[in-house]
Amino acid sequence: MKKTYIVIGASAAGIGALTKLRTLDKEATIICVTAEKEMPYNRCLLADYLAGTKTIDDVATKKSDFFTTNNITLILDAQVTKIIPDQHKILVSTGRSYPSIPQDERQRSGARTDPEQATRVEWIEVQERHLEFTYDKLFIGAGRSTVMPKIPGYNLAGVFPFYDLSDVTKILAYITEHKPKKAIVIGAGLSGVECADALTHHEIPVTLIERAAHLLPHQLDLSGAQLLEKIMNLKNVTIRANTSVQEISCQNTDQNTNTPKTVTHLTLSNHEVIPCDIVIFAIGGRTNSWLASDAGLETLGNGILVNSIMQTSNPDIFAGGDICMIKDKLSNDMVQSCLWPDAVMQGMTAAHGMIGTPKEYQGTLIVTSSHIFGTTFVTCGPVTNSEHNYQEVIRQNETYYHKFLLHEKKLKGFIMVGNVDKVGQLRRLLQEQTEAEL
Repeated sequence: MKKTYIVIGASAAGIGALTKLRTLDKEATIICVTAEKEMPYNRCLLADYLAGTKTIDDVATKKSDFFTTNNITLILDAQVTKIIPDQHKILVSTGRSYPSIPQDERQRSGARTDPEQATRVEWIEVQERHLEFTYDKLFIGAGRSTVMPKIPGYNLAGVFPFYDLSDVTKILAYITEHKPKKAIVIGAGLSGVECADALTHHEIPVTLIERAAHLLPHQLDLSGAQLLEKIMNLKNVTIRANTSVQEISCQNTDQNTNTPKTVTHLTLSNHEVIPCDIVIFAIGGRTNSWLASDAGLETLGNGILVNSIMQTSNPDIFAGGDICMIKDKLSNDMVQSCLWPDAVMQGMTAAHGMIGTPKEYQGTLIVTSSHIFGTTFVTCGPVTNSEHNYQEVIRQNETYYHKFLLHEKKLKGFIMVGNVDKVGQLRRLLQEQTEAEL
């Protein structure tokens, strides 16, 4: 009997799952539901798109012809509001689909919509409508959602989140129209630093705000961060660490109440006032694990627990990507991996389990890297965790900083800022846990 597979999310894990599902089962009904308004894209390339070094086509992962050719229904701009495992059903609020779902497919999947839409072969615009779909197997790759702290002034014109493609599109339009002279980026984690780098391509001076003691607090130690900060200073980027934003403000003298109030400055928790004409929150996203919790799936912290074949506590529901907890190869702890290749592999592994030919996912080696401000950094392991009594080997000069963590002559982690030629060798040493000669 023809199966129905539903994939929630069209980012790395979701695309990995539905692509492999179609390869493994040529006849199944495959439906992908995503909250995104745009066709699938690579979130890792958003800073490049903001910088202007990549186009919208460059960041796309799958275009409409992929879904048409493979007979996969993609429902955009839609929120899965509930999973009902005992009925093998999901509830979806609003959305539009490409290609449109043929009437016989709707009947098989359990989708409810108007009869007159059944023969349309274009986008289905669904306004304030609720749909139901039934599935044989379900994959959850819903990832994360934008976080925008409700601090005073967060809704002023010129204040944006930096998380998804629609955010970047709005930022670019604002830069084109208003030509800001001073930018503030809130959050000096990886997305914040990459966002600041992108803004320098528009010749906009940037101030980075970070509540931790230094930038990239999860990836670098203080010495590595200080070297990177020196490089950033040369690009007209300054750091304000150990502080947070207290208020975003405007000085709008226009008497027309219909004129949007535009940001002009913000105040930090240390009472420093910084002038600006664009503010960007780059503080990551919130994991959408509530969907799994409401469905009674087993979770740990903010993630869904899965076994080695990416199966949740419900045998007919699988998960992958940011939303699930997976094994860290170094620590054997259950962690969340935000790496794009990991998510794709998890989705592909889940697809095998969904069709009944399971393969095991071996876990992750979380290696974070980025090329920013003309230099590359790579980091892996517990480099900022002082609980481990590891031997530290540090090599540095004015252009690079390297730190290696060793235990019984075996590599347990490393930081490389600049001069990353040997990173492949380091990855192998971590994977194989053989004696390291550094």
